[in-house]
Amino acid sequence: MALFKTKPEVKLELSPEAGFVLGYTYACWTESAFGDFVVTSAKDGQHMVGSKHATGEAFDIRTRKHFNEHEGHHAPIMVAFCADLKRNLQPHGVDVVLHPDDDPPGKKLPPHLHMEYDPKPGRVLTEVLT
Repeated sequence: MALFKTKPEVKLELSPEAGFVLGYTYACWTESAFGDFVVTSAKDGQHMVGSKHATGEAFDIRTRKHFNEHEGHHAPIMVAFCADLKRNLQPHGVDVVLHPDDDPPGKKLPPHLHMEYDPKPGRVLTEVLT
């Protein structure tokens, strides 16, 4: 089983929905045998204006172990893992972004997995899953 870790400065203050997404992501990560699961940011740090991090509805996961620095993208197994997360979670209002693979041209963030609960107006994760 993968160890669940956080960077020391991480404020893991998440909304109930984001907490559910975190638990689901951790379970999938463990099942995929990717090694330790490290939350690198939640309700802390520097983020874009309007970021869901500020409201406790987003978190980031370390992926650099699965990133090929020379090629500038993640290993195919990590890309496939994120594609599965997107397929399973996006219909429920969860954005899954694998940086820098999913970044637009000219914008290259450091390697990490960004997860964000951002439902369509009037929907909540618990309504969708019940």
